[in-house]
Amino acid sequence: MSTQVIFILILFNFIFFLNFSKIAKIFGIYDYPDKVRKFHKTPIPILGGSIIFLSLIIIFIFSYFSNNNFLLELGFNKKEILYFFLFCAAIFSIYLVDDVKNLGPNFKLFLLFILIICYLIFDSSLIIKNLEFKFFKEIFFLGNFSIIFTVLCFLLFINALNMFDGINLQCGSYSLFILLIFLFLSKNIAIIYFIIPLIFFLLLNNSNKCFLGNSGSALLAFIISVLAIKFYNSGFLYADDIFLLMCIPGYDLLRLAFVRLLHKKHPFYPDRNHIHHLLSKSYGNNIAIFLIIFLISSINLLNIFFKSLTILAIFLSIFFYCSIIFYIKKIKK
Repeated sequence: MSTQVIFILILFNFIFFLNFSKIAKIFGIYDYPDKVRKFHKTPIPILGGSIIFLSLIIIFIFSYFSNNNFLLELGFNKKEILYFFLFCAAIFSIYLVDDVKNLGPNFKLFLLFILIICYLIFDSSLIIKNLEFKFFKEIFFLGNFSIIFTVLCFLLFINALNMFDGINLQCGSYSLFILLIFLFLSKNIAIIYFIIPLIFFLLLNNSNKCFLGNSGSALLAFIISVLAIKFYNSGFLYADDIFLLMCIPGYDLLRLAFVRLLHKKHPFYPDRNHIHHLLSKSYGNNIAIFLIIFLISSINLLNIFFKSLTILAIFLSIFFYCSIIFYIKKIKK
């Protein structure tokens, strides 16, 4: 790990943090309340994605153009670093336009599908070729379905995390938790490069000065997906580890898509029926975030420290998610 890069990242984000109000006016990208889905009192800058992406530029410059390729620690070679940065930039740009212009869900999904296919063509090391579980001795080889399965994993998590971003601190705290788990399991301190800008964003988000935006949630989801596959293909993670890390946003995505289709709406049609919205209405934002992060952390810590209880952790994740939804729905009635 490069201490020089750590210092520059901290310094850059600290300066950004201190001058945030001035910088926000220069960017001029705000989320305006509409009293339908957005109830904040004043326009809030959507710069969470920009904070992460600008930090990513620093990481890329020092890693790609220096003789010391410190991202080798994460399994990237020189070409893979370039591809990773270019596709991060492409996804960030598309969803930044979405933050401003509100692109249609079908158009975004199509662009995302094309981008991920292209990314896997350029970097085939990210293709998931088999599924290996802790609780099962056999390895399931995907064969000709490898690329399609990998693309589907990217699409599901990027859309799930995008839908999981509804109240302050939730998406950022959840992403931070995943990165800390990656750090703990892999013992790879290069993960800190991605943690630093996320912490500074959370400080701004906590004071309601900055939102993550679609550009931020999509970029974070893409970075986490790439790192998860890197660690999985390197043997640091099993398929069930990744499933448990991502299952709660995944359950919410599947539930909402099903309900929306039943009501003849687009599966990615925005509403306020997400788990965090339901909990927030009944108990407030702070309790909602605590319950969701507690649920996610509990099942994952159970899985990590008691490896023989992985199946139990999966069943508990389903049970508690469904219990929360049914209980809140019952209260509303």
